[in-house]
Amino acid sequence: LFGGGRGSTAVQCATSIGSVMWNLAYAALAINAAGNRNGPSCPPANLFGEENPKVKGIVYEISEGSCAVDIESAITSFLLVIAQLELIAVNCVDTLNVRAICGAGIDGIFAAAAGIAQAATGIWLACDTLQREPIKSLVTLARGIDINSGLITNAQTGNMGRRLSALQGFQMEGVEELKRRFATPEEAWMSLGYDLDNTSAPFRQAGLPEVDVRALAELVAEAPAAAEDKGISGLFGSQSTCNSS
Repeated sequence: LFGGGRGSTAVQCATSIGSVMWNLAYAALAINAAGNRNGPSCPPANLFGEENPKVKGIVYEISEGSCAVDIESAITSFLLVIAQLELIAVNCVDTLNVRAICGAGIDGIFAAAAGIAQAATGIWLACDTLQREPIKSLVTLARGIDINSGLITNAQTGNMGRRLSALQGFQMEGVEELKRRFATPEEAWMSLGYDLDNTSAPFRQAGLPEVDVRALAELVAEAPAAAEDKGISGLFGSQSTCNSS
């Protein structure tokens, strides 16, 4: 982080900006996989598309894993974006901002925890759920056919096919796999239908929802003395753990 002069700092600044762009694209693709109207991974469903079946079989478990991976991928990406933005506040303005460095370190802990959850879900799916018959034989057969013909990759149809393919895609390998699929973050966004180079695109005219300032203030406000006596407090307020008799 330190040393190397302005040239080194400029490289770190550019690297952090690029990381923010790639992680935002990765988060967008994960959210799209989870909620796209054409075969989303969330909410979990069985082979017949039932979201809350009475009997939850192996297909439903695979669907649960796919949904969890997508959600965890998005959370991890957003946390990494926050950490990189805090480092940008140091490198791109060439200022030793100790608070930003501290914040990036703390956020990195949360990002690592989310990444562990994502990896753990993948391990559970690959080492447990997908090792059961007849799923294991089906996956092995599908992999062999796809290696020789590319048929499955080019024509992923059906509920089961979509959920199995989701476990083999970029979601399990992270941003590095995303970089192999797309030349730039802009190209990744283009695959979702968003042309970032189009200054007159409809999404640029959508605007942002207004923030309820009063509700936000109430969320972080200190609790009044009467409420504190009852063990009630705001988000950053103190909370009583023991009551005196």
